[in-house]
Amino acid sequence: MTALPSCSDAEAPWPRSLRGAVIALVVLGVAWRTLRYLLQFPIWGDEAYVCLNFLDRDLLGLTRPLRFVQVAPVLFLWVEWAAHHLLGYTELALRLLPFLAGIAALLLFVRLARLTLDPLAAVLAVGLLAVSYYPVRHSCEVKPYAFDLLAATALLLTAAAWLRRPERLAPLALLTVLAPMALAASYPSVFVTGAVSVALLPAVWRRPGWAARALYLAYNVLVGISFAALYLLVGAGQYGSTGGADNWYWQESFPPGQPFALLKWLVLIHTGNLMAYPVGGPNGLSALTCLLFLAGVWQAGRARQWDLLSLSLVPFALTLTAAALHRYPYGGSARVAQHLAPAICLLTGLGTAGLLRRLRLADTQPRWALAACVLLGLVGAGGLARDLVKPYKTEGDRMVRQIVTDVFRQAGPDDQIVIVDTGKHIGATFEWYLRQQQDRIAWDGRIDWDRLREGGQVWCLRFSGDRNCRRLVASCPAGRKLLLVDRARYELQLGKTEKTIERCEVFHWKCVPAESE
Repeated sequence: MTALPSCSDAEAPWPRSLRGAVIALVVLGVAWRTLRYLLQFPIWGDEAYVCLNFLDRDLLGLTRPLRFVQVAPVLFLWVEWAAHHLLGYTELALRLLPFLAGIAALLLFVRLARLTLDPLAAVLAVGLLAVSYYPVRHSCEVKPYAFDLLAATALLLTAAAWLRRPERLAPLALLTVLAPMALAASYPSVFVTGAVSVALLPAVWRRPGWAARALYLAYNVLVGISFAALYLLVGAGQYGSTGGADNWYWQESFPPGQPFALLKWLVLIHTGNLMAYPVGGPNGLSALTCLLFLAGVWQAGRARQWDLLSLSLVPFALTLTAAALHRYPYGGSARVAQHLAPAICLLTGLGTAGLLRRLRLADTQPRWALAACVLLGLVGAGGLARDLVKPYKTEGDRMVRQIVTDVFRQAGPDDQIVIVDTGKHIGATFEWYLRQQQDRIAWDGRIDWDRLREGGQVWCLRFSGDRNCRRLVASCPAGRKLLLVDRARYELQLGKTEKTIERCEVFHWKCVPAESE
């Protein structure tokens, strides 16, 4: 039975042209991630939902259900909490660990592709992961998706290394240590640990002696204990806070029960954002990648590469099973499927290489293989250029940060900055940026008149139209009054629906003697 390529094939020197191509694609992928990280995109809604939990909770508090019904693994929350408290609240500090995770995942994936695929397929697979939008984006966000990608890549690489040389027990021992850490940092890594268990079983069964079997047993026991403990202590509470199986947000990512509807759903899911590598989108825009992925599955099966197919396809099957039980979304969004990205890129690279060979393009005219790499490079260069032109997710996100920054830049040390509304009326992104200046803000419309000198200024932010500033102006003590200097209204679109519109008004007053006009 043929499994992964033999050691000699995996370690054979690559053609110089392909070696140069893979280096160039990896450099481009690292450069794009680094640029996006250094551009410091404004914190946006989903990030703010997570970050606000770091302001009010300690490490133990992060094990309880989170604000804004967020779901995130505890190790991710703890390391981000530490980054916030040790390095500060800046975008660079909060995104440092996801950025490093994204870079590490790409570099580890180079080795994974090298171990599992022939040179041409490996280069194409690496290029796909290097220049695809979603792995780049999620490596620069305060969300656990970059950790999902890193955990999946590390687990698959370690498993592939042992399958390549099963006489070496070190990779198998490493898996027993790595798996609990992956589960603590990434919820969907449980699907990858399951795939690793399935893929390793035949090889372990064939190995003589007890050492490999003992390590394999230890691996499975630790996976089971770790998953159960993490779910009971943290995951169950977070899952319950989202509404559990009745969570409306992911309903479209759960398979329907009717046969025809299920078939249609499977087609749309697998030609949508799930397969958006290097580009794609919903409603069939990722159909080409899906077809190349299926070609890779066919080619691996034809070559009897059962280990590769087990490592790549079992995570899909387990994730789909979880979706049928309404426990984890399947497809719908690439961000919740980053644990499937390594398998998608591996098999799509394999399918693309097979297609080139079948058309006699790669063997007789190697320039066509390099042309595919150049095309991937252009995708990455286009994404990099787009980020330079638009260094924010939405214009509304950029404006939120700009409004808060402008107010604090213009306000003097003795001026008052007042928030009229209570917390429930303030959007998460505004709340995040405002709370970075906690000691300079008066909340719920309270002005410290004793500290506000004559001639001092008041900056007031209002988010809810049903709360006016008359009470604040009327509270002015005798002998003084507030003279309106300026007023600005903003309507910010932070998403695609009307529910994501936030409104903000900024009032600028000056404290003057009551007799002043």
